Amino acid sequence: MLNKMNYKIVNKTNRVINISILVLLIIFILISIVIAMTQTPVAEDMSFKKFINDNNLLEFYKYHYLNDDGRFISIFLMPVIIYNKFTYLIFGIINAIVFFIEIYLINKIVLGRKPLIFTKDKLLFVITIVFIWYFLPVLEDVSAWGQCINWRTASVGYLYPTLFMLLFIQPFINLLKNEKQFFYFKNRILNSLSIFILGFVSAASNQQIFTGLFIVLFFVILFLKIYKKRKISLFLITGIIGFIIGGIFIAVAPANFTGARGVDKIPNFSIINNLEHYFLYLKYFFISLKDLLFIAIFFLIYKTHSIYQKDKKINYSVTIFFLLLTFASTFVFIIIPQMYFRTFWYPVIFLCISVFSIIDYNSSFYKKINKNLITNIFLLFLLIFILKDSAIGIINNYSLQKQVAERENIIRQAKTNNKKTVKIRQLELVNHSRTTFLSDEKVWLLYYYDLDSIVFINSNENKKND
Repeated sequence: MLNKMNYKIVNKTNRVINISILVLLIIFILISIVIAMTQTPVAEDMSFKKFINDNNLLEFYKYHYLNDDGRFISIFLMPVIIYNKFTYLIFGIINAIVFFIEIYLINKIVLGRKPLIFTKDKLLFVITIVFIWYFLPVLEDVSAWGQCINWRTASVGYLYPTLFMLLFIQPFINLLKNEKQFFYFKNRILNSLSIFILGFVSAASNQQIFTGLFIVLFFVILFLKIYKKRKISLFLITGIIGFIIGGIFIAVAPANFTGARGVDKIPNFSIINNLEHYFLYLKYFFISLKDLLFIAIFFLIYKTHSIYQKDKKINYSVTIFFLLLTFASTFVFIIIPQMYFRTFWYPVIFLCISVFSIIDYNSSFYKKINKNLITNIFLLFLLIFILKDSAIGIINNYSLQKQVAERENIIRQAKTNNKKTVKIRQLELVNHSRTTFLSDEKVWLLYYYDLDSIVFINSNENKKND
């Protein structure tokens, strides 16, 4: 009788916590949309807008492909996003939605089926978000999460290429797992056109994607063709052709060699010097106490899972593929050692897929864990934790909007009085948050507001420059 009562109490508690998790997950999605919407235009957001206003779209595309950034698709999207305040706002909403679509696609690759994110797959969905949120680096007002998701300039170089790449890679994952060929549509022509375009835009959007995926796909296809005797369909070959053409566009861009970020601008350029920077980059990414703690916990869960699944063979092909891609996506920095917090985005995404693809999500062990009361309490705790950080992000963004309005009022008055030098306060966060990105550099302000000099008052002039 007592056991029956305890079972009812546990079952009822579990149900209440389950509902709480779903409510908090929906709240987190909505808050993420609000944060992306209210992101303050900073740095290149401002300079790109000014350049387009002073010149024209053709000049913008020409200048940035030749002199600033060879990311063909990213350059193409930027003027659309910053066209006016309305498009900037709309793309804030789109950015947040795209991020959650990417979490869905990551879970789809890991599970090998369509995830049910609000029911039996909510554990994986939440843990995936937390993994990316946790491993993306943050230092004061420089946040990789805030940069790649909310900051419009970085989102076109990191967030959107990730979406293209996850869609492009799906048919190759099925080939790797020796599963039924994946198609986007039932129509053959639409399928071929889709994979060609996705291949092209994936490669032409970011050097890390092109370098990493080109290396890994080359050896994987070679392995499957020669060792496994697998047939590479015309459909996949079409995608590879699109990918290579897109890669050529980004690889031969003059900006990579003689532009503002080209190799000729790197002091003491040499492969040896670059390798030193590269290994420091890897050390920063992988070697820390929190990372080792995470690996230890996950290894413990995995070993327990292996004991339960000792009679079942687990396919590690996806795990190995994305682990290789984690490292391969960083190889471009051996040539061009321009590493920022946002460049950790791709290694973190790929590592996330690699780590979570180890588990067999159809196993009885996972099903027990997924329904466990302790698991649900843990999920609830994680959601509360990241919701707290997100709430700070909203407060920061509204505070920054107010500060920018006050600053623009001061600049407007100074221009009315024909002053080319202004004294303004440097933008400050209410509190540090992983969801907030702030870059308040004089170089962007001088160009955007057409001023000769700016003096920051009552603020730290030596903030992090990224």
